[in-house]
Amino acid sequence: MDTSLFYARLFGIYYVAMAVIWMIRGPVLARSLNEWTGNPGSMMLTGIMTLFIGAAMVASHQVYELSWRGVITVIAYIAVLKGAVLIGWPRVRNIDYTRFSRSPLRWITGLVCLVLGGWLAWIGFAGGA
Repeated sequence: MDTSLFYARLFGIYYVAMAVIWMIRGPVLARSLNEWTGNPGSMMLTGIMTLFIGAAMVASHQVYELSWRGVITVIAYIAVLKGAVLIGWPRVRNIDYTRFSRSPLRWITGLVCLVLGGWLAWIGFAGGA
C-alpha cells in the first residue's frame, strides 16, 4: 500500500472519530484534557511521543505538492512542531478546555475535523485521486 494512502486512512479515521467524540461528549472530554495538560510529566511524555511520531511521518512521507498528499505532509510537520512546543514550552498550550467546550468554537473545530477526516478517509479508502 502506498504510504500516502495509509496516512490518509489513518488520519481520516482518527479525525472523524475525534470530531464526533468532541461534538457529542465535549464537556466530558474537556475535563479529561484539563487534568492531562495540568500534569507536567504528562505533557513531557505527550511531547516526546508527538515529536517522535511526527518525525517518523516526515521521514517517511516527503511529498511537496498541492494535493491531498501535500496536506498529509503539512500534518506531519505540524506534529513535529507541536511535539517540540510541548517539550520546550509546555505552558504555551495552556488552554481551558472546559470553557472552550462550551463555546461555538467547539462546533466549528469539530466540523472542520469531521470534514477533513471524511475527505482523507474517502481518498484513502477509495484509492486516491
